[in-house]
Amino acid sequence: MSITIYSPDQINALAEACAPADQFGRFCFDGFGVMLSDEQLEAHARLGEPGPRKPGERKENYVSGGQRSGKTVELWLWHARANLYKTGVDNADRAYWNNYLYKTLALAPSTDLTLKLWQVGDEMSKGASDAQFDKAHRSSRGGAFLHLFKAGKLNQWPVILFDNGSRVDFRSTEGWATRLEGDQWWFISWDEWASQPDREIPFVKTDVLMGRARDHDAKLVYAAWPKASTERHLMAVIREIEKGQNTDSQVIYLSAAKAYFTNMDALAVERRKKDEAQWKRTVLGEPAGGASIEFKPPEIENMVVGGLKFPSLREEGYTYFHSWDIGLSHDATVGISWRIPVINGRPQVHPQAKARIVNVTELRPSPSLTLD
Repeated sequence: MSITIYSPDQINALAEACAPADQFGRFCFDGFGVMLSDEQLEAHARLGEPGPRKPGERKENYVSGGQRSGKTVELWLWHARANLYKTGVDNADRAYWNNYLYKTLALAPSTDLTLKLWQVGDEMSKGASDAQFDKAHRSSRGGAFLHLFKAGKLNQWPVILFDNGSRVDFRSTEGWATRLEGDQWWFISWDEWASQPDREIPFVKTDVLMGRARDHDAKLVYAAWPKASTERHLMAVIREIEKGQNTDSQVIYLSAAKAYFTNMDALAVERRKKDEAQWKRTVLGEPAGGASIEFKPPEIENMVVGGLKFPSLREEGYTYFHSWDIGLSHDATVGISWRIPVINGRPQVHPQAKARIVNVTELRPSPSLTLD
């Protein structure tokens, strides 16, 4: 990497020039040596500045990206931009701005996944990220802002500290995100959010993150690629948006097929090997149906009686089926009892003979004791 020495005046001038929202591309290239794809630039335009919401912006922003579409790099650059500018803090009192402890929060369902974003920031601070490498010149591009932050630890937690006193905190959301009690952040990202245990996702979103983002009305960014086993969570959000039931959220897609940095020869092999559903999920970053291929909402509505109170006592003319989902790690164990109509001596379920849930039992997990 060729080393360029920037004077404080040059750095300040560049920071000022990159401050407008439409200069995010220059901020990334001149400041960090990262050239963004058109889709990454569009994703930033749709998100708006990372930090507090402005009028008309969305609270919850779902970034659905294909594998190697640049999702994690952009997450890091959003955190870096918020911290370098302390986005949202009033700078009329310069001493207050300088001394203010500004923080953003980077989350993932496990410690290992959380460290992936921390690693991206660490590599970038050293000019050693793939995103910074110029293949034509066979060298790292470098950047004017690389010396302004450093990866490290604060007590037992990974952190990235900036020279202006701000920082990115890294935490795991394992165990219902209990590690996040009693603090506030200006911008929050949750990488691979859909891999959180199913029954914890709504709780973490509404009971934990909404409170942690309340004081500053911080934007929430949920990022993941749509796995077949988890994409139903994103699909539920998409349906709510399409029906006009959710005006606080938006879905932003990042496609590896449109990224200039994608190895197109390798991608051509994938195109020949993958079916349409695999291609949509892993490359285009779009959900392809998931479990709803087998259990579409209209089918469930036709086969199951909803809206009835339970628990319910045993009744003649029905048989009963009990199922248990044994929770591992910090997930809950859930049991469901179904009432199945018996017609002509046989259990049957169809639109004229619907099943219904007559009891549900949930065994909440222990924060410390696990089965795995």
